Formats: sequence, C-alpha cells, structure tokens
Amino acid sequence: MPAQIHDVKNILVILLILADSNSYNHLKAELDTAVEVLGLDAKIDNIEWRGYNNGILAIVKEKQKNNISIILTDIKYEETNSKMRFLGIGYMLGVLLDNAIETGTKKPILIKIHIDRDILIISVPHEYERKYNDGLQKMFQKKYTTKEKL
Repeated sequence: MPAQIHDVKNILVILLILADSNSYNHLKAELDTAVEVLGLDAKIDNIEWRGYNNGILAIVKEKQKNNISIILTDIKYEETNSKMRFLGIGYMLGVLLDNAIETGTKKPILIKIHIDRDILIISVPHEYERKYNDGLQKMFQKKYTTKEKL
C-alpha cells in the first residue's frame, strides 16, 4: 500500500520529536537523513520536553510554525493510553491539524485532547466544505484519501 506524503511527514516529525527529546543522537541523525532523502519539509528545531503534554505541544508548534492559523490547545494527557502509543496519537493529531490548516480558516483552531489509560479523545474542528455529496461515506472506505500519494 503506497504511503501518503502527509502520512510519512507526520510520522517522521513525531519520531524526530521523540528522538530529539531523549538524546538518541544516532537515531536523530538517521531520521534527519531519511527526511532529506525523501525531500520532505519535516525538520524540527531542537526541542527539549518532558511529559506527554509537552510532547503534544511540540507537535502543535511544528505544525504552526509555517502556517498563519492560530492554534489553541486544551490538553490533558494524564498517562500512557493502554491501546495507542505516542506515535499513533501524534500521527492522528498531525492528520487532523493538516486538514484544519488546509481549509485556510481565519478562525483559531482549537485542539482538545484528553488521554489517560482507557480514554483517548482528540478533537480538532475545522471549516471543511464538502466537495462531493458522498464524501462522508467515502471517508470510511479502506485506502480513501484526499491527499496526494507518495
């Protein structure tokens, strides 16, 4: 299955954030090389963070740095979720933020996140205008995407 450019970029940015925060210099260097080889704009500034709340904020900061949208956050990340690790959560957040930013909204984008052992809630509303009458149904089809393929 071919990866989507946004998907690869979101995953690499999250891995870069994780590597940068844990002094995994070799892994960080390899990830930087992968980003360069793929020709993706997924570089991150050196970020030091502790705790998952700050990790989520690091993802939001990276998404906002090249965009004019104002992003507001309400994050409550109490403990590691039993069903999804940080990479999966960061990936979903990246996709939702990409979609919200791409609408070109002039309104602030409000991210609400609540995560604990048994609960995972991520909300990123946006001003998407449906292009097709059956667009909502297509979203649930396997391999459906609105993004360009890699």
